Amino acid sequence: MNKIILTSVIVGIAAMMMLSVLPAMAAPAQSGNIKDIHPPTNDGTRNGVGFIDGDDGKKYVFRTPSDNNGEVLTKGTAVTFDITNGRHVTNVHVITDPPPCIPPDC
Repeated sequence: MNKIILTSVIVGIAAMMMLSVLPAMAAPAQSGNIKDIHPPTNDGTRNGVGFIDGDDGKKYVFRTPSDNNGEVLTKGTAVTFDITNGRHVTNVHVITDPPPCIPPDC
C-alpha cells in the first residue's frame, strides 16, 4: 500500500513539474525590427550583440552569431525571435515573406 501511495506522489510531482515548464516552451514567436548591431562592422556573422525593437513595444538584446544561427542581418530588417526563460532571445530569423499590409498601416 505504501509503495502505491509513494508512486502516486512521485507521478503527481512529475506531472506538476511538466505543466510548469510547458507555458515557457510553447510561447509563440515574437517579431520586431533590427534596431542596431554592434560592433558597427558586424552583419550578424561575427561575435557581438544585436538590438531589436519588438512589435510589442519592448526592446530586446541578442548575441550574434549564436542567437541568430549566423544568419546575415542588417539594420531595419524585420525578424522573428523566441523568448526563453522570460528574457533570453533566441532563434532570430529574418522574415523573408512579410505579411500583407493592412490599412491604416500602409
